[in-house]
Amino acid sequence: MFVHVMLEMQDRPILVIGAGPVAARKAAQLAVGGAAITLLAPSRQEELWQDLSCRWLPQAYTADFPLAEYALVVAATDKAELNAQIAARCAELGLACNCASQPQLGTLVLPGVVQAGGFSAALYSGGRAPFLTKRLKRELAAWLAEYDETTLEWLGQARRRLIAANPAAKQALLSTLGAVPLPRLKQKIQEIADTGGQYETENLIHWLQREQVGSGPDGPGSPAD
Repeated sequence: MFVHVMLEMQDRPILVIGAGPVAARKAAQLAVGGAAITLLAPSRQEELWQDLSCRWLPQAYTADFPLAEYALVVAATDKAELNAQIAARCAELGLACNCASQPQLGTLVLPGVVQAGGFSAALYSGGRAPFLTKRLKRELAAWLAEYDETTLEWLGQARRRLIAANPAAKQALLSTLGAVPLPRLKQKIQEIADTGGQYETENLIHWLQREQVGSGPDGPGSPAD
């Protein structure tokens, strides 16, 4: 059974075997993380690879190819039998492998990824409904886009302040902060920004405590009060 994890890919040596659209898409996913990609294929369509930075070895895969030099192998040729052979060899060598044609033969999958706002999310249907995954990615991206970098950065700062100021009540306060409707949260952030971005942590706590009891709109006081 596959579980969702996030891996540090910066400068990790990755081998992609195969040069078709599927291979190019998977290489692009890994390139976003800064992976050092090597493409192994006797030929390639330049239009698929022209925007990807990778080392190209223009040769076919053979059983004596030094797979162990790579942290991850992506078997994405147009031959399912060959992909299965590559996955089996990776298993013998204890290497991580993504098998494009039969994911269950590999040790990891590359799910559909949504990067929007300040978030990154993954969707995976187990290969059963990739067409639905595409639609859900679009819908999720539109929703997450509302949580822009400014909002997420402010939330991160508020979290650190609340933990430092009141460790005993941090769970309740952070739960309340996470439950504040986004329009109201953005309004509060803008109010604070309009006063130069300065506020006291105590005032933030008081505001959240009022949110906990549903006291309604803020009364007089500082922007975070």
